[in-house]
This record gives sequence, C-alpha cells and structure tokens, in this order.
Amino acid sequence: MNPITDFGKGAAYALHGFSLMRRPGARAFVAAPLVINALLFAVLMILGVTYLPNTMDHFMASLPDYLQWLQWLLWPLLFILMVVVGGLCCLLLASLIAAPFAAPLAAAVARERGCAPHGGNLSIRETVTESLGAVGTELRKFGYFMKLAIPLFILSLIPFVQIAAPPLWFLFSGWLLAQEFADYPLGLFGADLTEQRRRIRSRRTLFFGFGVVTLLVTMIPFINMLAYPAAISGMTALVCGEGLAGAGTAANDDKTR
Repeated sequence: MNPITDFGKGAAYALHGFSLMRRPGARAFVAAPLVINALLFAVLMILGVTYLPNTMDHFMASLPDYLQWLQWLLWPLLFILMVVVGGLCCLLLASLIAAPFAAPLAAAVARERGCAPHGGNLSIRETVTESLGAVGTELRKFGYFMKLAIPLFILSLIPFVQIAAPPLWFLFSGWLLAQEFADYPLGLFGADLTEQRRRIRSRRTLFFGFGVVTLLVTMIPFINMLAYPAAISGMTALVCGEGLAGAGTAANDDKTR
C-alpha cells in the first residue's frame, strides 16, 4: 500500500464518520455519547478561558532572563500544546465515561456497512457484556496512555528541548486516538488489545491518517462535540471497508465513503 494513499484513506474515513452516525441504525446510540462529549468540552472551554492566560503568564515569568527572548516563539507553541493535550484528554475521558454506548454504536454502523459482528445482530445480553467489558478496556488503555504521556510531559518542561514538545504531542496524540477508536470495532470481532495493535501496525499510515484528522476535529469549537460518535462510526467503516475485521466478515467496499 502507498503510504500517502493510505494516509488519505484514513483521513477520509474519519470525516465520513460524521455522515455515518446520522444513519437510521446508528442514531439511537449517538445521543448519550454526544451529550457526554458536549458537556466535557464545555467544561474544558470554561477552564481554558479561566486559567489558560494566567498559566501562560506564570510560565513565561518563570523563564530565566537569558530565555526571555524566546517568548514570541513559546507563546504559540505552548498554546498549541495545551489545545492538543486538552482535546486529547477530553476525548479519552469521554471514551471512559461513554464506553458502555460505544460497542452498540460500532455494531450498528458495522451492520449498516454489511459487516455485522458475530454473523448478525448483537443480542441484548451480548450488548451488555460488550459494554461492561469496554469500561475495563478503557481503564487499561488509559494506563498505557499515561505511561507514554508522562515522559512527554517531562520533556515539555525542559528549556530549549520543550520547543520540540508540541509536534511530538501532536504525533503521539494522533497515533493514540487511532488505537483508542480501533478498539471498538475490532473488539466486536474478538480481537484483544494485542491482536488489535498487530492489525493497526499492519496499516500504520491508514490508522495514523484517521487519528490525525480526528485530533484536528477536537480542536475545532462546537464541531469537536461530535468527535466521539463520529470517530467510532468512521473507524468502524474503516475496519469493515479495509478488510480488517477478521476472518468470516466480508468488507463491503462498495459502500459510499
């Protein structure tokens, strides 16, 4: 696969999620994640407006005299860093809270794409089991995120080196979001976290393109409130459309993307 083509396909799937989540079979599972995500982003915006200016001023005042000339560069870099990290943390928190609604939404989109999990519709018992299991999986993924995020956070505090922090956070966040949302559709088809990461690594640029666009969406006011259900829908279409659901599932690649 051409990496540039794969990246573009991943980005297209992320955007296609906005139309997929409005399909009749999926709409019933969108409301709860949408409300949760909207509330979290509203809280994030209030905290940002309240504390961000003072935090930036305090950080700049703490710089030694010989680094004061860097203020013109550090201001925009730190702002981008806080927006990226804030959007990422908010989306991950939404994933944890709204996890019980994610599996049914992914299953509904998969059925609409002609890629039904378990060979058909999820029963009520299977839906409850998948939903409860998703909460435990989210906690394990959050631990994985913290293990990688702490070194990056420390890097962000080191003078001179911290200039590299915003682009590193951006790349890390895009890759992390790809893994985050791949769990929902892949998990429906019985892939554990180890198998999920194997499939993701087999098409790195495809998933990375998806993650980067999803991250950019989280940085757009108001539209970012739709990011969570749209990302689940788009990733489910990606998994089904690219034949990554596993043996016994047929990808319907002729669907409109």
